[in-house]
Amino acid sequence: PTRLRFLPAEFQVGFLLFCSMPTTINSGVALVGTGRGNVAMALLLTLASNLLGVFTVPFSLSLLLQVSDVRIDASPLLAKLLMMILLPLLLGKAARDWSPRLRERLKQRKQLVSNGSSLLLCLIPWMKLSQSEAALRSLSGSECAALFACGAGVHAVYLAFNFGAAHCLLGTPLAIKKAIVIMGSQKTLPMAMTVLSFFPPSLGEPGLIALPCIVSHLLQIFADAFLVARQPRCRRDAAEIEIA
Repeated sequence: PTRLRFLPAEFQVGFLLFCSMPTTINSGVALVGTGRGNVAMALLLTLASNLLGVFTVPFSLSLLLQVSDVRIDASPLLAKLLMMILLPLLLGKAARDWSPRLRERLKQRKQLVSNGSSLLLCLIPWMKLSQSEAALRSLSGSECAALFACGAGVHAVYLAFNFGAAHCLLGTPLAIKKAIVIMGSQKTLPMAMTVLSFFPPSLGEPGLIALPCIVSHLLQIFADAFLVARQPRCRRDAAEIEIA
């Protein structure tokens, strides 16, 4: 993180945290489906990366933060992620499988449960930002501009790398290529906020560390939604030219 000297130290840690995360859970799969990609591949990538991320993120962050002379014990962080992310997932899956009545009720109230989950996810970054209101007010315009530029640049690098890997190295079909590019280029925000809650105070203001994660998450959704929206239009334009 010390390479980005034009950013505040907390922003550097925030980008490092966000880039260490697995892929998104909901938004990426929805974008793949909208873009006529392979939804099954998107779900597979989401499940695999998030399950592996619970075990890999604590150790990768511990190694990366040592560059800034900050030491984080990976074992307690791993135990906390297992308790807060993996255990609720397993309990929910077991409850759905063992209770047909619960499964039917959840199916009937699917929209309500989905909206409630989204609301609770929105409250997590809001609480982090609220903890550092004074520090957020002190940010300059140049620091905010650099934050948005870095967030957009990081996502552009991910898109270019994943497109090159899927197109040139793997040679996958178009539908699978869309799933790889979108899912491989997006990072999940809820896990980042969960990990942030276990960071030591020596890393800086939690709200400032959370801000790059939040901005990058929003930018990746808007950018990929724009690309997905352009894809059907390009296809129609090509069809009209061929007919003409």
